[in-house]
Amino acid sequence: MPTLFGNPTTAELDELIAAKDATVVATTAQSAKTLPVWRARDAAGADTWAVQWQALRDRYNAARGLRVNASSSTLSIPPEVVWHAIMKSIRQAWDVTGSLTQSAPESTGDLQNLVRRLSAEGDAPDFSKVPQPVATDPALEIFKAADVAVRLAPGGFAGLGWLIVAYAVSKMFK
Repeated sequence: MPTLFGNPTTAELDELIAAKDATVVATTAQSAKTLPVWRARDAAGADTWAVQWQALRDRYNAARGLRVNASSSTLSIPPEVVWHAIMKSIRQAWDVTGSLTQSAPESTGDLQNLVRRLSAEGDAPDFSKVPQPVATDPALEIFKAADVAVRLAPGGFAGLGWLIVAYAVSKMFK
């Protein structure tokens, strides 16, 4: 998860939503091409996939709706709550700490599982239009600026104190 002191920013949340929206659109478009052929070969398998895909879309839309509601409401939902809801909607092994258990297997009905199964039955969805993140990581920028300050200071870190922090913060807001 991207962070501002351990939590995603609103911009990072919006980027996640844009990427997942594009992923859902691409997968839906590919499923429209693949499902008829798949149903002719294996109606039960294709129908199971379609039901699971609709369930994922329902979970995702409910989680995504938290962001829309947060934008239009005086009651603000913190970005990290929406982030975790979105991640849980597409990856059922996502836990409340915002991580995946390394030993957690891919769950049937997860986004990756559904895309993999759809791709096995036909062509893979075209994800070339999925936007890539561009938001900066403020905590990383502070770290980089502090590193520069230490390297520029005579004698390194000793005696820099607040100067390092001031320099780092000034770089963060450029």
